[in-house]
Amino acid sequence: MPSMDIVNKLEMPEVSNATEQARKEIVQRYDFKGTNTQLELNEKEKTVTIKSSSEDRLGAAFNVLLERMVKRNVSPKVLDRQKLEEAPGGVVTQKVKLKDGIDDVSAKKIVKLIKENFPKVQGSIQKDVVRASSKSRDDLQSVIAFLRSQDLEVPLQFTNFRD
Repeated sequence: MPSMDIVNKLEMPEVSNATEQARKEIVQRYDFKGTNTQLELNEKEKTVTIKSSSEDRLGAAFNVLLERMVKRNVSPKVLDRQKLEEAPGGVVTQKVKLKDGIDDVSAKKIVKLIKENFPKVQGSIQKDVVRASSKSRDDLQSVIAFLRSQDLEVPLQFTNFRD
């Protein structure tokens, strides 16, 4: 019976490269001179911390990071901005969490979409992966096309396609 896995896999080398490129651009750009703007990637916690002297420079630094991520083929949907934190000394900090895997809410939504639109396809949640299986390979390909057309909170990749 054909099956496939629907996943959200974060490519950490690409994220690391994009963060490094953004950091280099911020150091060189004139509008960031004297603002003490910094980007720090924590690969274990899967977060990027942005620090700056003002809120608008912090927003501009996030935009630079976003541009670099898109150029490295990392979906902007993986970036989850947290609330701003003001530290003593006029430093503004913001953490950006990197979404890896499909959370429970999104997984349930994906399974519901599959069941509503494709009655011959079974969807099941397995930790942070949604597995879809069907008797027909064409049904699975239709599911892929359908899910790509939907606007979900997480970027999706389709792996482990088996006959």
